[in-house]
Amino acid sequence: MPTSASPAHHFNSDKVTIAIPTSQLAPGVYGAWLQRGTAPPYRAPMMATILPPPLVSPANPGVEIVGASTSGNPANVGLREGSNPTVRYCRPSGVAAANTWIGVFAAGTPSDQMTKDNADVIGFWLKTPGGGGENEPCGEAEAYASELTQGQEYQVLLFKNAANGTATAVGRTAAFTLTPALP
Repeated sequence: MPTSASPAHHFNSDKVTIAIPTSQLAPGVYGAWLQRGTAPPYRAPMMATILPPPLVSPANPGVEIVGASTSGNPANVGLREGSNPTVRYCRPSGVAAANTWIGVFAAGTPSDQMTKDNADVIGFWLKTPGGGGENEPCGEAEAYASELTQGQEYQVLLFKNAANGTATAVGRTAAFTLTPALP
C-alpha cells in the first residue's frame, strides 16, 4: 500500500496516461495504485516487474529464461506445466539467425542426440529471428513447456549450425524443472 512517503506521479498533459520512470528501481515486483487526493486507494494495483539486466549479449552469447534467478550457469528454475516462458538469447557476433536455433532437451541428453529432428520427438526447438530483424543478434522467443514430462529437468541451449550439418551448443545455458500445473 502506498504511504505518504511513496512517490506520486501525475497524469501527463493528455490527461489519460501516466509515465512512471523505472530506471532507478531495483529489480523486483512493484504496484502502482490510482489515488484521488489524500484518500486511500480503493482499487487493486497495476503490477509491474522490473527485470535485471540481460546476462547474454553478442560478446557473451547464449540463453536465459527471462525473470529467472541470475545465479549459476545454468540457473535451474521451476516452471509450471502449461507455462510459456520467455527465453532471451544472443547469437555470437557475426553468426546469422539462419544458422542458430534454441533447443530444449531433457537433462542428460547425449550431445549427438541434440538435433532439430530429435527435438521434435524428445523436446522442442525455437527459431532465433533476432530482436529487431534478421540482423539483430539478440532477441526473445516464447518457449512452450506444455507437452513436456512433469518432474523432468530440461536444459535450454543455443545451437550454432556447422557447414557439415551438425550443430554445436554455444554460450550460456538455462535449465528448468517442469512441475505439475496444480500443487
